[in-house]
Amino acid sequence: MGFLTARAPRRETPIGARRPRVATQAVSSVAVVALGLGAALAVVPAIGASAAVPADCRLDLSTGAPVAVCDFTTSASFTVPSGVTQLTVVASGAAGAMNWIMPGGAGATVTALVPVIEGEQLTVTVGANGGAPGGGGASDVRTGVDLTTALVVGAGGGAGGYAGAGGLGGAAGVPDGSAPCAPGAAGTNASTNPTRGGSGTGGGGATCSAGGAAGVSNAGAGLLGIGGAGGVGGNGGGGGGAGYYGGGGGGAWTGSGASNGGGGGGGSSYLADGVTFVSGAANASTTASVSISYAVPIASIAISPATSVVTFPAAATFAVEGFDRDGDSLGDLTAIASFSITSAGGCTGSKCGGPVGVHTVTATVGDLTAQAALTVDPAEVTPPVDPVDPVDPVDPVDPVEPVDPVDPVDPVDPVEPVEPVDPSVPMEPESPTPDPPTAVDTSATSIEPGGTITVNASGFLPGERLQVWLNSTPVLLATGVAELDGTFATTVRIPAGTEAGAHRIEVRGAASGSVFTGVTILPALAATGSAGVDPLIRTALLVLTLGALLLTARRRELLSQP
Repeated sequence: MGFLTARAPRRETPIGARRPRVATQAVSSVAVVALGLGAALAVVPAIGASAAVPADCRLDLSTGAPVAVCDFTTSASFTVPSGVTQLTVVASGAAGAMNWIMPGGAGATVTALVPVIEGEQLTVTVGANGGAPGGGGASDVRTGVDLTTALVVGAGGGAGGYAGAGGLGGAAGVPDGSAPCAPGAAGTNASTNPTRGGSGTGGGGATCSAGGAAGVSNAGAGLLGIGGAGGVGGNGGGGGGAGYYGGGGGGAWTGSGASNGGGGGGGSSYLADGVTFVSGAANASTTASVSISYAVPIASIAISPATSVVTFPAAATFAVEGFDRDGDSLGDLTAIASFSITSAGGCTGSKCGGPVGVHTVTATVGDLTAQAALTVDPAEVTPPVDPVDPVDPVDPVDPVEPVDPVDPVDPVDPVEPVEPVDPSVPMEPESPTPDPPTAVDTSATSIEPGGTITVNASGFLPGERLQVWLNSTPVLLATGVAELDGTFATTVRIPAGTEAGAHRIEVRGAASGSVFTGVTILPALAATGSAGVDPLIRTALLVLTLGALLLTARRRELLSQP
């Protein structure tokens, strides 16, 4: 944005004299747009007043750069903020009033770029000094007390004359950039009433060096900054509009009988030397105003939060605050900041996210940057639930710890003797009777008393309580529970003293019922300790032993012969 960078101290100059011009840089069209009125632009209120943005001003971010806008509807003073070297001033003079049915002339709106010095005191005047009745007031910004120090003046329009055929008010002068001053238009004469002999004449428009002439009759001429008063008497004339110079008042008819008054003249608008013209336009409103705006110098920015932690794939939202060179807050600048992130992350507006890890987020406003840390944690993974054991989600098919069928408290020794159980008292069923178990077998079909044998069964309910019995005389050999697939296996010891002969092994389920398999109990051979050995093998061992004895005896006999 271009600025007027050098400006000599102002001094009061005589009316009509040219102010010394100040060396300037070219002002870009972007700067003109950025510093314009922006009545329809979105405005973000400042977080707090600062030296750069006074409390009665607002911060406008709609142009992509911070612009302070200060609106005035009454006269006030204005101090140029720290670091500011140029203002955009929009001065609007009021339109002249309608007197009875005759409209007044339009006021002027003048927009200009004004070079300033930080800390300089300016006077803002709004809608002042229109001639009575109804002359439009002028608006201006000046460096001193009187209008000779004016920088920009938007003139007011003249008021309309009284009665149904009064004169029209003259319009204020509107600059077009070709000259520093625009003269006002004269008010029109009232229509002559044939039966009354005449009517008032319009007041003259103001020039760049003098006020407008007074209408006939009884009207006042325009002066420096003041509109002339309308003529009094009969149907009076309209007042002149104020301006750098004011328009003359419209005349009143003072002849016999009442007649029509003339319209007041418009005031002249003005731009001081060294002020750059931007635009001029007519203002049809009878309300005057002044707007001052300027680019806010940003000394530094801060991004918040400084650190942020999210869980993938979430993103974090950041904000940017600006500060002037005195450290005062300029407010929220997030709308004009751009955001970027390291690694493979990305930002949409002020929201940034990325892959799991630690990232750096950078906010940029113009040539200023600020950084924040963003940590992206991995998403939490919900472990699968064990359908059998919900407490342990790791293994969906946890094996059931083997249980000693004889002593469930001690799963190590499967052949400890168990307490006798009365076989006449059946186990209490755990649930309605299911299908009967399917099969049972043993690791051997014959065994001696005191020997061990493995019993295998299937077809029971998962976790069903089981008992292993030896029949015919019932003896409880073991207890246990069925596996998840309904199978059961255990090793049992045949009690010593069991009668030799055919017996049955029974596996009895609490809910499923019983299955049986046959087993032969062999006669006990205590001398050989060969319990559980097949009879054929025992016979063969006896034959071999006798043969060895006979062979030994024969050899001794032969050796004893001479």
